[in-house]
Amino acid sequence: MLTRRHARGETYFVRTGDTVLTAYKRMRLADVSQLPVIEGGDKIIGILTEDALLNALMAMQAGDTLGKLTVGQVMDKVFINVPLETSARDAARLLQTHHVLVV
Repeated sequence: MLTRRHARGETYFVRTGDTVLTAYKRMRLADVSQLPVIEGGDKIIGILTEDALLNALMAMQAGDTLGKLTVGQVMDKVFINVPLETSARDAARLLQTHHVLVV
């Protein structure tokens, strides 16, 4: 669970054009296992997870490097947006069928 507020500039995030290597470094710096992928000013269009990074590493071909692979190529595009007013009980129910909720 992340509790940083994007409007205050507290979140760590990546963009689709960032390299996977950049994203990995940002995850380590922030000590998080996932990062929102932002388009424009603040629209979340995906999530980059450690699982997605691992899968990308496993699928790399000879000559590929993490410096060439982009976040847009490996990010997860499936997530649920919920309003801030969502109760913890409702969020827990949603997490039974969805891996990521974004408030």
